[in-house]
Amino acid sequence: MRLYNIEILSKDFVYRSSYQTQEVEYHEDYLAMDSSRAVVPKITAMEGDYIIVSGAVNHAGIVTACEDKGTKYEIQFKPILMLTDVDVHYDRTALRTVSLEAWIAGILNDTFRDNTDSLQNITGFTAVPLTETKNAVMELESNIGNLYSIITEALVKYSVVVDFTIDVSKKTLTACIQAKNKESPVIEADLPNILSRLFVIRQAEKTVNKISVYNENDETEHMDFYMLENGNIVTDSTAAGRISPVVFAAVYIAYEDGGNQEFAEAAYEKAFSSMQAADYNNLIELTVLNNDTLVRPETMEIGQRVKIIRNEIMYETVLTGKVVGKTTKLIFGAVRLELTKQLKRRMQQR
Repeated sequence: MRLYNIEILSKDFVYRSSYQTQEVEYHEDYLAMDSSRAVVPKITAMEGDYIIVSGAVNHAGIVTACEDKGTKYEIQFKPILMLTDVDVHYDRTALRTVSLEAWIAGILNDTFRDNTDSLQNITGFTAVPLTETKNAVMELESNIGNLYSIITEALVKYSVVVDFTIDVSKKTLTACIQAKNKESPVIEADLPNILSRLFVIRQAEKTVNKISVYNENDETEHMDFYMLENGNIVTDSTAAGRISPVVFAAVYIAYEDGGNQEFAEAAYEKAFSSMQAADYNNLIELTVLNNDTLVRPETMEIGQRVKIIRNEIMYETVLTGKVVGKTTKLIFGAVRLELTKQLKRRMQQR
């Protein structure tokens, strides 16, 4: 029997109500932001309030609905990460001089702490980078983009995760940005402790190994790039180790002279992101008991890389979601069977 404490706070950290319950279904899907729910006999909650769930899981979220069902109330809530599903302005060239974590923290602070529009700022908010991932290359077409898309790309490419925590006594909401570099555990998916399993393994489509990058503002300026068998990207068409057959594409980048970046550098970044193979192109779901001593689901963190063995085949993947109720479902990989249109576009572009 699991007992959870449910606490409701206003956006200014004013206490509203609390209750204990055994009926909680908790979803933490970094790529989908599904709703979680808690059922209690009595509670006071408003849309937009913070909810803190403590007990077998510890989680902070945002109330999206509170429904009176007569003899009980059902609270629906989503991860605080939902706040990042907005289009924002940033300086993509700054990523060349700072870590990925510091760059994301800067965007979060500019958007939710230091904005000139005080009503947009979130009370008590700050973003803090805890690790440093240098030389990150992200798919940034311009200086305006969706912040949530950036955060999910950072997870899939670099295991960099944004965790939100609430300190009630200090009245703060902190976003900690860090790479989850724990040692990869090995899970035997054929063992009887796995109550159910789902494997969706997508074969990577032919990866582009030659790309011509054109300056959108001056088409006479262009460069050709070639991927070698060892993964290196070069401009020499006669280089040893060229991949055959040639799978080629042409793309534009918007480049103007006088900027902070040379065309060759901007073109290489575009080629690098365009010729990468899909990361964690799989969906693996494993359901175990909450107190499983082999998998130990309560210790596993979003962003943690994992090796899963099924039918004597090892799959390298990353934990991207959890569903905790009477059992725990662990969700791995960057594929979802029901993706939003935005995520579908992103998967198709990879």
